[in-house]
Amino acid sequence: MKWSILSILLLVVFALGCVLVFVWVTAPPPCLKSAGGAHSTSRAREE
Repeated sequence: MKWSILSILLLVVFALGCVLVFVWVTAPPPCLKSAGGAHSTSRAREE
């Protein structure tokens, strides 16, 4: 049970990493370069 949960978590983290790298290469968000980039990205996503 614990191994399956760990493997699922690893797959999710790996998938998120791939998506982040893909987005960063295709369209790097300039707001991430400044401080507090996480807040601006989440705000833009909601809008």
